[in-house]
Amino acid sequence: MARLEAELSSQQQAWSQRPKVRRISTTSEMSSEEALYLQQWEKRVERIGNLNYPEAAREQELSGRLRLLVAINADGSIREAQLLTSSGHQLLDTAALDILNLAAPFAPLPESVREKADVLEIVRTWRFGSSWRAN
Repeated sequence: MARLEAELSSQQQAWSQRPKVRRISTTSEMSSEEALYLQQWEKRVERIGNLNYPEAAREQELSGRLRLLVAINADGSIREAQLLTSSGHQLLDTAALDILNLAAPFAPLPESVREKADVLEIVRTWRFGSSWRAN
């Protein structure tokens, strides 16, 4: 019985210490500060992406859409980047994740966001082609 109580206590402690997460996507309602952060984040990722777009993708004229989840810590570092839906081209999928890592770290989360969450998750669809961008 004591062992089970200790396990339960340990699980409760771990549960209470997990980070608070706020997820935003194109369909999310968000504060003006979240919208501004998202806009600045997108501009940064697109700028870095345009500078580092793989030449092989240009040469092969690859295009596609992929969906990514990026979890950003309060300090702007990437906690996690995950491919949710593939573009159908490994080169583009890998390039998207590489571009995110090159663009990091991002600006720290605004204070109003940090009051609600420790981690901001952004879900975005990226279109790759002759000119790529986030939606």
